[in-house]
Amino acid sequence: MELYRSYHEKLAGLKAPEAASDLPEISPEELADAYAALKESIPQMDYDAVEMIAGELKAYRLPEEDAKRLERLEGLMKAFDWDGMEALIAEV
Repeated sequence: MELYRSYHEKLAGLKAPEAASDLPEISPEELADAYAALKESIPQMDYDAVEMIAGELKAYRLPEEDAKRLERLEGLMKAFDWDGMEALIAEV
């Protein structure tokens, strides 16, 4: 039991991710700006810029289709699939 308590104390500082419903809704203009920035950054293979934009989008509640697109984008980023990312963003 003492071991359990020690982990409880060690992990107490970890914060659970915010539920999507707790996040502010993104405006259509901000979403359009993010997609425009992705359309510029992806062909240049600017991983840092794409990662930053994706991170900023995660701070908002997105429409379901866009949330799924962001999820796919993050998977393609991890695989460094630039062609796949370009095709995904071209759909927007």
